[in-house]
This record gives sequence, structure tokens and C-alpha cells, in this order.
Amino acid sequence: MIGLLSVCILKGQPVEIRQFHTKSFNVNEGLLQSHISDMAFDSLNFGWLSFENGIQRFDGQRFYEVPLQPGLPDDKGVSFFTTNDGSLLISHAKGITRYLPSSHSFKQEYLIPYNTIFPLRPVGEYNDATWWLTEKGMLIGLRNKTFEQVYNEALPFKKKPETFWMRRVAISNLLNGHVAFAIDSLMFVWNITARKVSATVSLEMNIPSVLPYLLSDHSFIIQTSYELTDIFYINSGIINKNVI
Repeated sequence: MIGLLSVCILKGQPVEIRQFHTKSFNVNEGLLQSHISDMAFDSLNFGWLSFENGIQRFDGQRFYEVPLQPGLPDDKGVSFFTTNDGSLLISHAKGITRYLPSSHSFKQEYLIPYNTIFPLRPVGEYNDATWWLTEKGMLIGLRNKTFEQVYNEALPFKKKPETFWMRRVAISNLLNGHVAFAIDSLMFVWNITARKVSATVSLEMNIPSVLPYLLSDHSFIIQTSYELTDIFYINSGIINKNVI
């Protein structure tokens, strides 16, 4: 990067300034509702929007409602997850559906074996499997190609998991088999392979919105709704705050 920049300066070439244009959309432009639950892009770069009352697909100009159809039995408050190979997965209250862009159709890959109110929440992809948080407080792993369940572990939340309470759990990125979960004043880092907590953090206050992000196996950031960022470092199970 430095070398390229030096060459440009020596040759007197102007630095390219890229300008990005923004445009706002609301219900007057075809948006289904004013509150979006989730958003993702498929392998063809079309946008997908989730609402409490349905799903829309966006081509950059217009919004198209996605109706219930074979392979897509539910459309209320769904969650999206894009896998490493570009597949778009749609998690709904009846299971997980894969979008097939070549035929613009859907295939239900996984059926939740019990009645649920909310869909599985995507956690990430690791070790040839996708990982999901259930409303019962379980972390499950589903094999990428077959969607066979290969992992099912109860997470150590302080409270007994309840459907609406579990919706408030903040989930970090999944990094090297580690993922952080935060709720109220508690956050813990879960080691998938070891099936145990590798670190816990007691937050200083009951914060309504916390966003944890793993930097490595030994460090993470916590972003709060108050725009405060704390950096934590894990050393032999001991957590130090803002240590450089």
C-alpha cells in the first residue's frame, strides 16, 4: 500500500476520490413496513429484507414481496444467514430454508422437531457446519450439506431460557470455534470444541443493548448502546480490561 501510494505521488497522479450516493426508502417507495428485522444479500447481489409480517426482495429499484410457497412455509420475522459458499439460508419458526437463485425457488433443509414461536438465530459457520441459537437456550450445529444435527448443547445462561427473553441475547461473530453471548449484565465466551465457557464478563450496568465482537481467541470488544467501547484481554482465564 505504501509503495503504491509513493509511486502515485512521484508521478503526480491525482488520488482517486470515490463518492457514494445514498437514497432512503420508506413505505411510500414500497417498503413493507418501517421496521426491518433483518437484511442480507444473495449470491446475485439482490437484497432480502425481513419484517414481522413478511419478506421482501430488492433489486436496487423495486421491492417485491416473497409469498409463502413450497419450501418456504413461514415468513414472519425470519432471520437470514449467508454461508461461506454464498448460499442464502432463511431461518423461520418451522425450520431453515435454502434459497435457490437459479430457479428462484426454495428448499426446506431443516425442520425444527418441536413447536416454536421464533426462528433459530444464526450464530455463524465453523468446522463444516452452521451454528444456531434456539429459543430454549441451546446451541446446535447443523452439517453444511446434509443439515444433520451434529451438536446440541445447553448454554449456561443465568436465567432459565424463555422465548421472549432469548430474543434479547446479543451474539458475537464466531471466530475459531469461539462465540460470545451477552444478556443483561452478563457476557460469556463459549468454546464450541471444548463445550465450555472460556471467559465471563460482568458488565458494569444493566445495558439494554450490547454488541460483543471477538478480535481473537484471547481478546474481544464490547460495544454498548451508549456508544462506549471496552476492550478485554483474556490471559489464562483471567480477564483484563483496556490492557495494551
